[in-house]
Amino acid sequence: MKSKLFAASFGAVALVCSAASAGDLKGFGSVDCYSVVNAWNASGAADRDKMLTAIGQWSFGYLSGRNATVAVSQRKELASLDNDQTAMFILNQCASYPGLYIYQIVDVIYDAAPYVGTGV
Repeated sequence: MKSKLFAASFGAVALVCSAASAGDLKGFGSVDCYSVVNAWNASGAADRDKMLTAIGQWSFGYLSGRNATVAVSQRKELASLDNDQTAMFILNQCASYPGLYIYQIVDVIYDAAPYVGTGV
């Protein structure tokens, strides 16, 4: 149920809650979903593994960076996120929302993550 609710509200939240812009970013985060999905579909298994790793690594760096910019009580619990599962979630969201950028999807993941502290 939680994942269905998350997916249903994803598009609207992604467009409103982005912490950055594609022009501010380097790496996978600045790539539009349409391009990522096309590259994924045109790639073989070895290249897909590399893409998955790159998307996951970029995402966790970005998530950690967002955590570093807020007060300790506002930080999100990220340790439970799995690199490959998170990257596959991002790819699946890209297939559904080709007009978004990777960073926008990762922003939604961050915003939906539970707080480590009180969140206040």
